Amino acid sequence: MMLPKAFVTTGLAVVTTWISLSSIQAQEGFALPVEVAAVERTALERRIETVGTLRADETVVLRPELAGRVEKILFDEGQPIAAGAKVLILDADIHEAELTDAKARSLLARSEYQRNRDVSSKGLGSAQGLDRARAELLRARAGEKLARVRLDKMTLHAPFSGILGLRRVSPGDLLQPGDEVVELVAVDRLKLDFQIPERHAASVQAGQKVPVRVDAWPDRQFEGELYAIVPQANEGGRSLVLRAHLGNEDKALRPGMFARIDLIMDSGSTALTIPEQAIMPEGEQRGLVPANSESPSVQAA
Repeated sequence: MMLPKAFVTTGLAVVTTWISLSSIQAQEGFALPVEVAAVERTALERRIETVGTLRADETVVLRPELAGRVEKILFDEGQPIAAGAKVLILDADIHEAELTDAKARSLLARSEYQRNRDVSSKGLGSAQGLDRARAELLRARAGEKLARVRLDKMTLHAPFSGILGLRRVSPGDLLQPGDEVVELVAVDRLKLDFQIPERHAASVQAGQKVPVRVDAWPDRQFEGELYAIVPQANEGGRSLVLRAHLGNEDKALRPGMFARIDLIMDSGSTALTIPEQAIMPEGEQRGLVPANSESPSVQAA
């Protein structure tokens, strides 16, 4: 295990185990065992430890846009589903009949318009009659399109790939617009929201790596990438809200998990370092004992 280190600027080796200067002087002529550590030049990293919450990359509760009775449930709870796959079908008999009626009206309007256009091309019809037929055709086409859209909305589809939650409906239920059917969550990639004090604003930027640990996997370290920084600081806590992305191909992480972040704020600078145990108290002062000193004494670092 690497010992904690403190910064120094001079010396090649220092004593790390020290009884006391007076004890050594009292036993003059006797060799006392000590531990010695070399002064090393070490790369320094300025870190900040904080906590955050994992969130789904995308999440939505599927709801019908039109009222209808549940005819078929086409999904299994807790199972993955592909984007565009059918989730639920509502009884569509009424909307199928409306579409058939709209198609008939559209066909009739098209025939009327063609007849008026042929008559007008021979100089026998009126321009007003042709305009009215054209308007009826456009209205009939719009009615057909509206009926088709309503029929399509009787089938719910997954808007994106993900994992479905627990269903909240049963076959035969009469649903109203906005009733909850099932939650869909995308977990192949997760978002991580966390905060840092505003004084560190200049030390973070998009693309920065974010080491993450969670209680569920204490022996694993996950790595995310910072991609968004809220432009306005939190006035209450004087902090910045940051968001990172984490890959989650093996589905080890779940939305809502508590996360610990060890964010590297600055790196690249170096300094001479020694183990923390080498800092010796002598009265009101603290210092070092050089290992090559003929007369051991605590010297200011």
